[in-house]
Amino acid sequence: QPDSTGALHVKSLAVGGSAERTGQIQVGDVLHEIDSHHVYRKPVRQLAPLILGPEGTSVRLGLQRGNHQHLIYVEVVRGWKQFADNSDRGTMWSHPLPQGAKFTQVQ
Repeated sequence: QPDSTGALHVKSLAVGGSAERTGQIQVGDVLHEIDSHHVYRKPVRQLAPLILGPEGTSVRLGLQRGNHQHLIYVEVVRGWKQFADNSDRGTMWSHPLPQGAKFTQVQ
């Protein structure tokens, strides 16, 4: 979730999702790089094409944790994929949300 400066902070991890399974990404981490692309303070809509990709492929994230000067690099294997639905339902995911999770669409 972006803060008031536009920096994207990890707000939560999807239960059973790829990021959680690495055990290396923490709530509060700040995203700086995706596969060597500098993305600090870039709009979220520009990040999705870099993060999403074919299931089973990997993406390398550069994260800042706390006051550490150096980035932490984490390789995440993509486990869910996003695809367009031609109906009025909008965006769909290849993996269901965890039981009890709620989906909110923001327009």
